[in-house]
Amino acid sequence: MAGASKTFWEIIPANRLPGDDGQILIVDREDGAEGRTVCLVPGKLLYCTEEHEFVRHLDEQDFRNARLFATAPRLRAVLTELLDWAAQSGEPDAECWEEARRVAAVLQDPGS
Repeated sequence: MAGASKTFWEIIPANRLPGDDGQILIVDREDGAEGRTVCLVPGKLLYCTEEHEFVRHLDEQDFRNARLFATAPRLRAVLTELLDWAAQSGEPDAECWEEARRVAAVLQDPGS
């Protein structure tokens, strides 16, 4: 796998379930001694407790989003590998490959 040293970022905590109170962190463990938080999925704000604290509950979409973020490094690498393969195998101008190139360009451009 060319350039695919990072396969996934870590989802913390890994044992959360839909309906749980709290948030999900996506952490790059390879960035710094303690790792670096690359994303926070806060959950849905539901209510304020009697102590005037807000409560957030995680839902299925939060978990789908966390998994998508956690696999982002690998998705970028796989997309690049597929585009390289398409260029070598013929039919690199098919519509699906054009769309893949547009997505790859967005993923590579921090200003997009």
